[in-house]
This record gives sequence, C-alpha cells and structure tokens, in this order.
Amino acid sequence: MNPKYLAMMAALVLAPAAAMAIGPEVERVTPANRPYIVEVGGPRPLSSRGLDREMKLDSDLEAYLRHYGWPDYAEVQEIEPNPPWAAYEVRVYYLKRNIELAFGRAFVSPSVTNLGVVKYQGLMDQATRDRIVALATSPQTFAQERAPVEIKPVAAPVPAAAPDDAIEALVRRVETAADRASAAADRAAEASQAATTAADRTTTILEKVSR
Repeated sequence: MNPKYLAMMAALVLAPAAAMAIGPEVERVTPANRPYIVEVGGPRPLSSRGLDREMKLDSDLEAYLRHYGWPDYAEVQEIEPNPPWAAYEVRVYYLKRNIELAFGRAFVSPSVTNLGVVKYQGLMDQATRDRIVALATSPQTFAQERAPVEIKPVAAPVPAAAPDDAIEALVRRVETAADRASAAADRAAEASQAATTAADRTTTILEKVSR
C-alpha cells in the first residue's frame, strides 16, 4: 500500500485523539453590555486571601474596598489580552446595593506595578444576581474568613512613593508631549497662513500683469 496513503490515514485516526488530549475549545463570549471585551471561559471564585492579594496589585480596587467595604462575592474572569490591560478582571458584587464592578490592571511603566481602574460599574441583571446569590457567602462568614489574613500595621507595605513619582513623571511626559504637539500645530497654522498670504500676493501680481 502507498506509504503516503498510510500516513494520511494515520493522521485522520490520530487527529480526534490529539484534540481530546488538548481539551475542548474554550468558550469566548462578548457581553452584550460590554462589547469592548471578550471573556475567555467562565469566571473563577476568588477567596478573601486572593482578593487581599489583588488589592495590592490594583490601586482602584484597594481604594474602593477600603471606602465602600468588603463585597458579598468576588471572582476572576479571564479576558482576551488588550494592551495595556491585564488579561483578566477582578469582579466584585454587592447584593444589598445590587451592583457589580469590574477592575482591571493597566501596565504603563515597569516601575508602576499597582495601577488599576474601575473598568465597569452597573446594576446586576436578574440572571447575574441569581447566580451570585447562589454562590455568595454571607457577609459575616466572609468577614470572618478575611480577618486572620488582615494586615494589622497597614502603614508598613506602602511603597507608594516610587509609583506616585513614576506616575507624576509619566503625567509630566504626557503634558510635555501635548505641549510639543500644540506648538507644532501652532507652527503649522502659521506656515499655512504664510502660504495663503503668499498665494494671495501671487494672484494679485498675476492679475495686474494680465491687464
């Protein structure tokens, strides 16, 4: 039998087995209310210890939780990479207020390691609320779970000076670039005006000559 034919048959037989070994294709979904992201697979629950860790990596998440309190439920959702955003979001849910928030980290500089923002905030739809109600731990249990890992000194792990300085430097660079762009635009406008004046003079001269 033709060796090429045998190789082709073997490939056809082994292809399904290879696909099973790799695993089923991961579902990708674009939420109707957030068409600018693509969710990869389903969300994973985030423990209180994990949420504590994410707070140290995301400035807005830390500020929000310190301001408005611990959520009833938290989870991590992987998303397709979209620079400068991290390839996942931390999502928190408050049942009493019926709101959900998604936080994402942004990478703008190697020296800024905890820059994050609120990427989404809104009311939970009924399906999401039903899911969170079924999954959420009661606030008392959640608080008790978090208490042993809460950092008492709070002031100790605050290397905020370097990130703040880096952010300020980044802002200054952006402002400088904006000033340069504005100056370039002014020079371009002046050059355009000068060209227009010269063209007008040329037209006037030509009109005089043609008479």
